[in-house]
Amino acid sequence: MWFPSLFLVEGDPKIFDSQEPTTMSAGILNTTISTTTNTNICCQDLPWSNDSAHVTYMSSVAIAVLANFHLISIPLIICLGVLGNLLAFFTFVSKPLRNTSCSLYLAARSASDIGFLLALFVTWLGDAMGVLIYHTNVICQCVLFLSYVCGFLSVWLVVLITAENYIRICHPFTVSRLCTVPKAKAFIIGFTVGGAIIFHFPLWITGLNNMNGTVVCNFFPQYVEITRTLTHIDTVISLVIPSIVILTLMVLITHSFIKSFKRQTRLRQGQNAVNGREGSKKKTSPQAKVTRMLFAVSFIFLSLTLPSYIIRLRILLLTFENKQSSSPTVDQVMQVIFQIVYYLSFAVNLIVYLVCGDNFRKVFVDMYIACFLRSRNPRRKPEFSHTSFTTVRLEAPEAAQVKEEEETSLT
Repeated sequence: MWFPSLFLVEGDPKIFDSQEPTTMSAGILNTTISTTTNTNICCQDLPWSNDSAHVTYMSSVAIAVLANFHLISIPLIICLGVLGNLLAFFTFVSKPLRNTSCSLYLAARSASDIGFLLALFVTWLGDAMGVLIYHTNVICQCVLFLSYVCGFLSVWLVVLITAENYIRICHPFTVSRLCTVPKAKAFIIGFTVGGAIIFHFPLWITGLNNMNGTVVCNFFPQYVEITRTLTHIDTVISLVIPSIVILTLMVLITHSFIKSFKRQTRLRQGQNAVNGREGSKKKTSPQAKVTRMLFAVSFIFLSLTLPSYIIRLRILLLTFENKQSSSPTVDQVMQVIFQIVYYLSFAVNLIVYLVCGDNFRKVFVDMYIACFLRSRNPRRKPEFSHTSFTTVRLEAPEAAQVKEEEETSLT
């Protein structure tokens, strides 16, 4: 999705040295590792250099540890992320959950995250395992295109999820009009087509380049200026604008939460004073459960992605000031670390849904765990039956609760 070498060595002939431009940390890590292992450049004992940039250099031991950690963590994140997103996708598109707009947004996000992780896996195979499938024609362009589009979709789907949560909390009377399945489908198709149109450029400005006798997938040198411009556009579209929108909406949502909590507290205190006794414990409404889950999705996404975004912007600003160095700096190494954290945002979705989505958890258990148990013991008579929105006991007194549970499919 991003091209780190452009941020770090803009204007430098080494701009095409990165062999993995798909991922943000790849160019930095490749440059860092090659600096340490190939030329045996160790850092000075003093933490600060004497040049005008005043950057801190990392020791070769730290670089080696980081390289090994990167080598191991990326495939683990990919495997867990692909499996988790597959399970989440089929859960959201199942009959009990697919009839709400937020379920469609979350299902689409699971699909886009799978696409991004698969593109990451192809590049990791080439750079870490020596399987050069990425550095072949057609696959090179397709992987870059897929990573750009899927990365764009993932972040903007989180924007849509946050916007829907804002509507549910701050404008509840417009939910039935704005948060509908047809509108959700239209937004998903629109952003998918828009992303493909905006980020089609890897299909024609990238290909196989001969670098020091090695054929690698990268930009064609004649398009370097276009590449820089498009990278800056990508930074604005996929980083700056979505982050500002999500942060703004979450501040408004939090403010509304606080006001609502204070109002409910005053009402309960007034009722207790009139009744002269403690009020009964209030049951959490289905709508409140949905907003809690959507808020958790936005919060976890920001927590895992903001550090990487901030360090990217810092390095980009240093690039404009021409404060670059051939040795790995703390900023560059921190970008690699935060990039690994960023990749987690594509892999932990299932955990967030299971922890914060009560009905998602029930449907998930019924689809996978209960089904597995029934297949292991087919003669056992089932104790539970799955309704259209939740799992309830087959007892008459519980039938009255079904209508209330149908208010939402994510409670």
